[in-house]
Amino acid sequence: MNSLSLSSIGPEIEKLYGQERMLTTYFIAGVAGNYASYLGSPSPSLGASGAIFGLVGAMGIFLWRHQRILGEQGQSALRSVGQTLMLNLVIGLAVPQIDNFGHLGGLLAGCAVGYAIGPRLQPTTPLRGDPYYADCPYITMPHLPSVSVPRMSIPRLPEIIAPRATLPVAA
Repeated sequence: MNSLSLSSIGPEIEKLYGQERMLTTYFIAGVAGNYASYLGSPSPSLGASGAIFGLVGAMGIFLWRHQRILGEQGQSALRSVGQTLMLNLVIGLAVPQIDNFGHLGGLLAGCAVGYAIGPRLQPTTPLRGDPYYADCPYITMPHLPSVSVPRMSIPRLPEIIAPRATLPVAA
């Protein structure tokens, strides 16, 4: 199940965050999820599910942070992330073998890391040329490139976010 989940959300987060920030988020969320499992679960477990929940949290942070830019499509995606998390919580509460502490620890860490190092698109107006959105994360890390997007229209943002050029600001 973890492999299927990772193959679903991993490429999307990699497009939005870039490879290095995605791997950083995955690693920190995995460690946090396993630590939360150790602290709270009667039978602690090790696994990748906390890290995957961290990627879901990072996706939620990206969608929440950019609601104004992404419009209805972004809000719909954010609702979908929320529904997925609620469904997983219900399943986790119904099945005693599922380690909710690990999932919650990974989710919270993914949200925190996504908020700190994740893309934060800000309108920028250069002296020459068209205005665009620049990636201005709260924390930049050495060797982690900023994610920026091609100069295309805002409605196409969800399709095109990738580590490339820049995105024009809607007039």
